[in-house]
Amino acid sequence: MGDDAVNTESAQGVRLSGSPRVIGRRWGELNAEAVRADMEEYYLRPAGEAGLTHEELLRRSEKATELARRFAPHWIEEAEAIARAAGVDPALYLAYVGSVYRGIWRGDECTSYAVSPEYAQADRIFFHKNRDNAPKPQCAFIIDTDAPNVNRFIAVSDASVISCMMMVNEKGLAGSADVGGLPVETPRFRGWMNTSLLRYIAERASNCAEALGIIEQLVADGNYAGGGKVGTHWLFVDRSGAILEISNNNERVEHRYHTEKAYMSASRRGATSRLYDLP
Repeated sequence: MGDDAVNTESAQGVRLSGSPRVIGRRWGELNAEAVRADMEEYYLRPAGEAGLTHEELLRRSEKATELARRFAPHWIEEAEAIARAAGVDPALYLAYVGSVYRGIWRGDECTSYAVSPEYAQADRIFFHKNRDNAPKPQCAFIIDTDAPNVNRFIAVSDASVISCMMMVNEKGLAGSADVGGLPVETPRFRGWMNTSLLRYIAERASNCAEALGIIEQLVADGNYAGGGKVGTHWLFVDRSGAILEISNNNERVEHRYHTEKAYMSASRRGATSRLYDLP
């Protein structure tokens, strides 16, 4: 991507590299309208209707923010720069980033699938995710931060936040989070949700085994914050050809490596069902 924005009929390309502050400022300038609109529609207005003050929203996000300060401090600098550029309160924006996806996951949504290398072109593993959720502005982006020990990665996210719905990093690890995790027995709403966790994995892991280790550690430490009814279902593939399925809730993690022709995270439906008909 070039140094300056390049307009085409369907896309705008910009450089998202450098310090977290530079990346955040650029993101906030480009996506200011989405930041303000999504914060209002999916966070501030529902909170107001529920009688929650801004002070209570900040309190409820404290653990997610504390985890970012401990494990990914560049996220804080980046988010504050986004907020300033978009014209929103930095503290509330940090709270929003840690809480944005609560309450909007209903019914069947995202589906991930993979095809083993021996069935794909040039023996390369095939990975894909269908993103089915709220009708919000989306973006695809590459983050190349100068924060230390952080992988460069490409991801898809809502335009209002830098997070990961699906990603591929420079080490050849691809991953997604979608519907179908383990049932939640004891809800825990304080900590990192899967969008933050997937970004952390993109930045730190190089293969499926390392991704599994990160998820297992976060759950064991009580820092995973899932939904009230279901946890997270993950799919990872790496450059070795491994296909790893993970399901977790707040208390346990289950995983399985797949070697069959094609694996998909949901029942056979829609376009993904045609994978089963591959010769």
